[in-house]
Amino acid sequence: MDGFQALFSRARCTAVRNQGVCEEIWRRYADRLLLYATTILEDRATAEDVLQDMFVNLLAMASLPPPEELPFYLFAAVRNRAVSLLRSRRRISRIHGCLLRVPSAGNG
Repeated sequence: MDGFQALFSRARCTAVRNQGVCEEIWRRYADRLLLYATTILEDRATAEDVLQDMFVNLLAMASLPPPEELPFYLFAAVRNRAVSLLRSRRRISRIHGCLLRVPSAGNG
């Protein structure tokens, strides 16, 4: 087994091991995290995407945060993803605005 296959195998084992833990975390925190993300993004569908992405990454982590730090980690991760998404949208909106501006014809 080469290095890549060993790494992939370890990651898959970690994901399987963490799945039960992540299911319990989802059961305990998903509703509150979704409300938090929806409040930031003002869009439930996008908030669901952010939450799903965060949980997929949590499932793939080699080790989870300690239980006493877990709520802080989860809310910070959701906030960071939501804010990053908003920044990205603003940046795209500014770029589109600049591209769509038409110079005035009366210059000259």
